[in-house]
Amino acid sequence: MLRLIIWPGQIQGAFILSFNNVPEVLEIFSIFNQMEVMVRYLCSICLRIIGHKLIITRKII
Repeated sequence: MLRLIIWPGQIQGAFILSFNNVPEVLEIFSIFNQMEVMVRYLCSICLRIIGHKLIITRKII
């Protein structure tokens, strides 16, 4: 369970956050702009891991 010390509505100024795209994060930060992006990770053991990240920015909608 995700617990926040500061409620998202109290954040002031510009910011950019990156989280795993899960329903809890979508709900908590629903008042901000959200954009899903696909990312690729490379490592020496595996060829490629593809994942989805959620980018959250300040502008309140």
